[in-house]
Amino acid sequence: MHSSPAPGAVPQIESLPLFRDVAILERQALFLRKLWIFSVLFDFSDTLKSAREKEVKRQTLSELVDFVQSSSGQLNEQEKNYSERVMLIYDGLHYDALVMSPYDGAPEEFDQTLFSVRSDRSIGPVENFALNLVKDAQK
Repeated sequence: MHSSPAPGAVPQIESLPLFRDVAILERQALFLRKLWIFSVLFDFSDTLKSAREKEVKRQTLSELVDFVQSSSGQLNEQEKNYSERVMLIYDGLHYDALVMSPYDGAPEEFDQTLFSVRSDRSIGPVENFALNLVKDAQK
């Protein structure tokens, strides 16, 4: 799991190559590296703070959506047993990473966005909660 930056520190994320610029066999590893970007949280109350990193995250999301929706978005070994998962929730306008705080009022740096995958291949009760939220929103 990647650690969160210290309070007040600017989260750093790197620009990654486009899927079309890497060999097909390298796309799955690149896909996972791009997903990790969504575990980095930003302060959106100040639009100028971390502007470059926020733009990298926005562009990455756009590319991931295009990649998954395209026929080239098929990854090898989709059934591979990954040990961690990030869950993105779409609200009709944009995607957000599912976030779990350890307690009410906890600082953002303690929020969890990477979840361990259980033996039943779920991420536990938090996955059911998120899926129920989506179902309720679609009613």
